[in-house]
Amino acid sequence: MVLNVDIVENTFRHTSIHSCSGEIGYPDADGFLSLTFTDSSKGKTVTYNEKNITESMKVKGESSVYSYSVTLAEDFQILVLEDRKVRSNCSTVHTVRFYLRVSRAWNMGMFRCEVVTNKGLAQASVKAEQFYVISGKANLL
Repeated sequence: MVLNVDIVENTFRHTSIHSCSGEIGYPDADGFLSLTFTDSSKGKTVTYNEKNITESMKVKGESSVYSYSVTLAEDFQILVLEDRKVRSNCSTVHTVRFYLRVSRAWNMGMFRCEVVTNKGLAQASVKAEQFYVISGKANLL
């Protein structure tokens, strides 16, 4: 998991790519990645994964910078560069590379990257990290 520290409120930067990656099985690859973001002050949680995101929720990218965006909450949008599964040797790896466009309300939130299978959460796969949202006003200085 790579979470770029440069998250500025209500915008995204081309240099601030985040990623989540995990081994989801082989040969069946019955697992998938789940990205969960929690606003620690209000306890609001949003999740991006293949079970809760439909094709109709995906909005084609405004430019060639990202493939599509998904609005997970009024003030939380994930802009997906890549969401793919690759078979290699004896495993299948699922990788999601993305930008975030979030409000300052998500400051000091928690990001969880985890592998979920048909049997549930693979506990050993859970990675969590706190993230900070920089004020857009600070960006103008």
